[in-house]
Amino acid sequence: MFKILPENLDRFLQNCGGSCELKNQTLGTEDITKAYFDTDARLKNARVMEQRLIDMLKKKSDDINDLLQVEKELGRVREQIRADARRTEILDSQVHSRR
Repeated sequence: MFKILPENLDRFLQNCGGSCELKNQTLGTEDITKAYFDTDARLKNARVMEQRLIDMLKKKSDDINDLLQVEKELGRVREQIRADARRTEILDSQVHSRR
């Protein structure tokens, strides 16, 4: 199974040299605008939260449990940032590859 952009289909079939047989073709579009803006908004909010948590760590609370809880939350937020940044990159590549 191959996923090929419509504008590349003819060239792909020509390059197969007759050894390819098109058995099924599905054409579709996807509006990724909402997903992009939702992911971008989550990413911005997570970065704000990350800075707040860093500021909390700088205050150096005497309660070790508080520090551990803030560090745990900071790790979770940073993981969300990584995931949302990667999702944004993927959405960007989908948009740019289709122009």
